[in-house]
Amino acid sequence: MNSLPQVLDVNTINIAYDGVSTPMIRIATYGRGWWERSLPTTTIRSLQGTISLEGATNLSQPATFEFRPTDSSEPFRRDVTLRGNGSFFLAALPPLNYNVRIKSPQWLAKATPVDLRSADVSGFVASLRAGDANDDNSADALDLAVLINAFNTTNGLDAAYNQAADFNTDGSVDALDLALLIDNFNTEGDP
Repeated sequence: MNSLPQVLDVNTINIAYDGVSTPMIRIATYGRGWWERSLPTTTIRSLQGTISLEGATNLSQPATFEFRPTDSSEPFRRDVTLRGNGSFFLAALPPLNYNVRIKSPQWLAKATPVDLRSADVSGFVASLRAGDANDDNSADALDLAVLINAFNTTNGLDAAYNQAADFNTDGSVDALDLALLIDNFNTEGDP
């Protein structure tokens, strides 16, 4: 009767051969020595870059990245808060070709192709247009109504202040925000 050996120790190691690191599992057994087996390698990619938010003085805003693989596999999303300069870093992405849709509240969505099949992508740049106060991906009369209800208000001073209508993120809803909405009026973001 064959019995399984008693396991004394298990550890994962990397063995380098000709400069290529291979993950291995190493198992110490009672009376049978060490067993070593190669582990499958998993390739993951990263995407980093900068998102420009039209008119914004504070670029540290939430953003949703929807990754839509071109091979029809299941889409997925990542929610991040942009850094103060609009930069971001997303790791652990499957190595596929994508159409990436970026959406931030108050700004219209932008879809851009990204190829992560063979390498990480850095230096990615996208610009989102302002004017989407109700976050429905269009700048229209519904957004104008939100802005009108909050017009001439300041954050912390007026109860009617609505951050969604503060397109330039300066803490007040005023003519500067109205100008941004007018520039993009009757515009839709990428689907």
